[in-house]
Amino acid sequence: PRKGVLRELEVSFEGMEEFAGDACRTVVAQICEAVGFHSLTQSSSDTLSDVLAKYITEVGYHSHSSAELSGRTEDSFLDVKLAVSDLGSSLPE
Repeated sequence: PRKGVLRELEVSFEGMEEFAGDACRTVVAQICEAVGFHSLTQSSSDTLSDVLAKYITEVGYHSHSSAELSGRTEDSFLDVKLAVSDLGSSLPE
């Protein structure tokens, strides 16, 4: 019975990973279109999607670390804003 549960979690994780990858590819395509690109090679799309996924992961990691340093278990908007700033970007006020 235990192996069945683990297999279900693996399948569920694979599905989430596929969904996240698809979402990143969609966002990359929308950003590229918004800044004036009319086409994008598959390898460029894959690379930009990987960079976006890594950036989101890093923001989440830094945000969670900030919350933990403040003695909280849940991140707040200010934690996310600090994380984005720590990574060299900014959010509009």
